[in-house]
Amino acid sequence: MSNKIFLSFFLDSWKYAIDASCVQEIKNLQDFDIISMPAPPFIKGCIQFRGKITPIIDLELIYHQKGKSYLSRDTIIFVQVNQEYAGIITKGLPNLIELSEKDISSENMDESMKNKCIQAIGTSYNEPYYILDLNKLLLEQDIYLYHHEQTE
Repeated sequence: MSNKIFLSFFLDSWKYAIDASCVQEIKNLQDFDIISMPAPPFIKGCIQFRGKITPIIDLELIYHQKGKSYLSRDTIIFVQVNQEYAGIITKGLPNLIELSEKDISSENMDESMKNKCIQAIGTSYNEPYYILDLNKLLLEQDIYLYHHEQTE
């Protein structure tokens, strides 16, 4: 069995994880001036990242429907999926976790979880992590569409 590395982070009080191979960079949120544009509420704006206009999204607004104020320790995780970049705002510093195939399951997931782009549930030290399907998330929330409208 092979192990896979994930980047874990908090949204509200829940633990989420994404495939670490998609992560390009992690930066402090306060290092950026995010330019606001007309967009759905979960898209906080965009910035220039590696020469591309990159949407910045707040997953808490997608998953927990809560507005929040940002703190100095909040970060942006820059991910690349299908040659496109997006920035994900997270609470605090993310951590790396390693999960084996036996630690990851999608058996106990209901349809509403799958509709929220949760690919599986991983367990590390008896703690559950909701593993996100970034490709599905970014496509279903029209992040790519928004990105292309801003660059044309």
